[in-house]
Amino acid sequence: MFLLIQQGKVSVRHDELNLKNMQNLVGEEGDSASIEFVYHCFSDANIDLVCDDSFLYKFFPVTCVDQNYSIRLCGNVLAVAHRNGEIIGLTQTQVDIVLNELFVSKAKVGNKIIMVPAKTLYQPEEAS
Repeated sequence: MFLLIQQGKVSVRHDELNLKNMQNLVGEEGDSASIEFVYHCFSDANIDLVCDDSFLYKFFPVTCVDQNYSIRLCGNVLAVAHRNGEIIGLTQTQVDIVLNELFVSKAKVGNKIIMVPAKTLYQPEEAS
């Protein structure tokens, strides 16, 4: 299980965590992306965020920020875990950490982006 984080939505996914699937989920619709891992955003150092490594050049809207607002990611973002260098799914405890420690953009009002805790946008059913 991992989380798919999109503007205004956080959902659980159970897809296979392979490179091709991750590239398709974070890329522009119909186009896979090169992925970038972002580490050390959470109190559990085994949780990583995965994004399109070119999101700044593609002008994706801001999707999420960490608790300190020091990391801003745009476009679709995945929350996954790692163990011994291998990408794995999140445990329920890790899902809860992400939901409590990440802020997701809910809307844009004028030039301001409204950020809310991920748990307020969480949809536990698998996205289609």
